Amino acid sequence: MKILGIDFGLKKVGLASADSEIKIAMPGDIIYYSEKKELIDKIKKIIIEKEISKVIIGLPLSFDFQETEMSGKVRKFGQSLAEEISLPIDFQNEMFSSKQVEGMEFDLKRKTKTRKPKQFHDVDNQSATLILESYLAEKL
Repeated sequence: MKILGIDFGLKKVGLASADSEIKIAMPGDIIYYSEKKELIDKIKKIIIEKEISKVIIGLPLSFDFQETEMSGKVRKFGQSLAEEISLPIDFQNEMFSSKQVEGMEFDLKRKTKTRKPKQFHDVDNQSATLILESYLAEKL
């Protein structure tokens, strides 16, 4: 089964994909958007191209694992996406995913003594990768 991971943001969305048999997530595209319909159309196209069977969306929770204002926006996005696709959608706690990527970026910069490495230029697809890996480790 091929799975799409989504790190939802209000201006851009990071994507990652994985095969549930291999259980390794790979970073994908970053989608910049201005309208929800535009975003959903782009995601639908990717779902078809990659033959996705399931979607995992990162859900931001507070430090005490309570839903936040952003959690509500993510759930609303998930509901809108669910109305457009006929695939199962699950939510995965994404607490610290962006911070983990930023920490990896800091460690890599210290080791290489260079500017921001290209693979960490945008944390969104790296965050989507961590969200999806977390899901694969916990649920499959």
